[in-house]
Amino acid sequence: MPRPPNPNAKTNQVLIKARDQNEVVKVGAFKELCARNGLAMNDVLMDKITEFLRQHNWPPGNSQTLLQAFGPELRVVCMRCQKSFRETEVCRVVYKSGWEASSCVECLKKDKGKGLVKKVGKQT
Repeated sequence: MPRPPNPNAKTNQVLIKARDQNEVVKVGAFKELCARNGLAMNDVLMDKITEFLRQHNWPPGNSQTLLQAFGPELRVVCMRCQKSFRETEVCRVVYKSGWEASSCVECLKKDKGKGLVKKVGKQT
């Protein structure tokens, strides 16, 4: 059983050890792409670490901020054009007829131009 990392260790290193063949392929592809594009692996990883820390309000921030769930992104369908959008790209709209529906930004602009919108709610 591996020991947990020591946050007070004197060396600040990150070691990547692939757990299965799929991860071996991913690490190899990462190394190859960095070499092909003239990027240092350290720079790419530090950018990701900086982004991760920013999401968790560090420093000093709340270290107990939860991670966003990994997996398929939640998609919402615009009720006007029937296209699928990310959850943050769709708003809840109440029309003058009383109909409530989710609407994308483009359809919302068109409906506002026609004078059909009564109220725009928060993003769904």
